[in-house]
Amino acid sequence: MDRTKLLTCAEMNCMSFVNNLALSGATREQLGRGKVLSNFWSQISRNALDLSVLDWCHAFGQQKDALHWKNVFSDDEEAFRESMLTWMKVSLDEFKQFREQMKIYRDKDLAHLELRKISMIPAMNKAIHSMAFYYHQIQCAKRKLEMHCRDQTLYEWFDSAYAGFDRSAELAFGATATPRGPDIPKRRRHCTGPRTDESPVTADLTPPKDPSY
Repeated sequence: MDRTKLLTCAEMNCMSFVNNLALSGATREQLGRGKVLSNFWSQISRNALDLSVLDWCHAFGQQKDALHWKNVFSDDEEAFRESMLTWMKVSLDEFKQFREQMKIYRDKDLAHLELRKISMIPAMNKAIHSMAFYYHQIQCAKRKLEMHCRDQTLYEWFDSAYAGFDRSAELAFGATATPRGPDIPKRRRHCTGPRTDESPVTADLTPPKDPSY
């Protein structure tokens, strides 16, 4: 595939990931603050999360996928890997463990269905940090080729998409007369810094300052 086309497709996958993750988080927050009493919104949140897992696995799951980072940045895999781990502030073993969790969920709960006692949905904080680094590298590569580049970071796209979905949900509730529970104050927080143990709704999703590339 042409290099410019490959970078464009990889960028679109990053955008799909962050939009699906934001939709899942925004609808889940509506559920979490006790305002929505409808399985309709719960299903939307879960489906969007599942799609974000699939998007992430396109980039980090198996190298045979055309958009896997090793196929997009094949010239220096070691530099990409080490810089990403520095960006995420995790060890290689920690990242491999998370990658395995994502692949198991994809393989046993999404692409196929395996009857298990417990189905664990992965925490997505490491997913957005790794994808944000991948997206950043895409922008750097596009700039070298004098292609059009996006000014916003993936974290900023997440915040923007999240706010938009939250507003749309409020309008949809009014239009569909969705049943609600007690009005509990919103808990939404803007992205202020990387964490390692939170859900997409409350995780701080800003990259570390002055990362080493």
